[in-house]
Amino acid sequence: NPPKPSTSKPSSLSDTVVSNGVTGGLVTTEEFVRNVVRAKDKVEVERRRDNRETIEQIFNIPSKAVGKIIGKEGRSIKAIQRESGAKLKFPGNRDRSAAFQKLFVFGTLRQVEEAVARLVSLMPADSICADLINWSPQVALSGDLKPVDLIENTVCIGRVTHVTSPECIWVQICRGVTGTDYLTQLGTLTDNITDTLGRKIYDMKKALIPVSEIKEGTSCAVLLESRGYRGSVICPGTGDNDVHQVRLVDFGTPHSFTELFRLDSYYFAMPALAVKCSLAHISKTEGDPVWPDGASKYLEDYLANCFVKVRTVEGGHVPKVELYTELGPDNTNSVYVNRELVYDGYASWVE
Repeated sequence: NPPKPSTSKPSSLSDTVVSNGVTGGLVTTEEFVRNVVRAKDKVEVERRRDNRETIEQIFNIPSKAVGKIIGKEGRSIKAIQRESGAKLKFPGNRDRSAAFQKLFVFGTLRQVEEAVARLVSLMPADSICADLINWSPQVALSGDLKPVDLIENTVCIGRVTHVTSPECIWVQICRGVTGTDYLTQLGTLTDNITDTLGRKIYDMKKALIPVSEIKEGTSCAVLLESRGYRGSVICPGTGDNDVHQVRLVDFGTPHSFTELFRLDSYYFAMPALAVKCSLAHISKTEGDPVWPDGASKYLEDYLANCFVKVRTVEGGHVPKVELYTELGPDNTNSVYVNRELVYDGYASWVE
């Protein structure tokens, strides 16, 4: 028989007990919730292992272990790729004097899992890699919606989606350093979120995030013109105002919503595609405390519906980049956007 309800108010969540439903024993509510979450995560991991959805994971590898991973004439890294099916890449122009090197691993969940296992077995005894040791499929399917990591001296393809100033340009990364086709994945992800919200909408109590849980940085799903998108709260609404300011993390654009929905764990696997960037090598014109009003409009008009090559000059929270328009397949007609701003009088070169 199940235990009788306690007449005393528990002092904490951990003090509440429930039947575990299997052995008839008692566990705390906290343990019960953890077990349910683990069970759901296990089911989700198995589902993701057996389909073709792709993810990209980045690991900080000790520099002295890089040679062991690559192997003579690239034999080791090629063998890992062949045996796991995943794609592995160290940025070509990396700083070899740094203590750690970024390793990009791209593939299905199962492929990445097998690649990580092989990498761990290859690591020298004196080179412990916490990123590899601590990685698990659950890690790939949870966490915050972190943006694509733009590494210094690497190049990727994107498009400008939102401009505030030359120091605040939101670039949607369409093809990553490893050649990851994010744009195709984004279309599938948006379709899936739209479908998920369409089914959840019938049970609003479970789908909606309670106002009490909404704070700056809260990850969520939102409906905009009947389409589902991933978002992050910029400014939560107050008691008198339930309108929340949310940035669409794959586009960089801010919007207002009164209803925010929970984002299922598997929608965290792909990084947020919109990265806030600053144009490198330029600054405001001498004597101007702010950027000219026309600078942002110039960039928006000039780069509208245009793919750009993004070369990262300096990484960090707001990477400094060079933007080049890609007007032709051989890039012969490429225009250096940073320079155009200077030539048109909107900026000055930084010495």
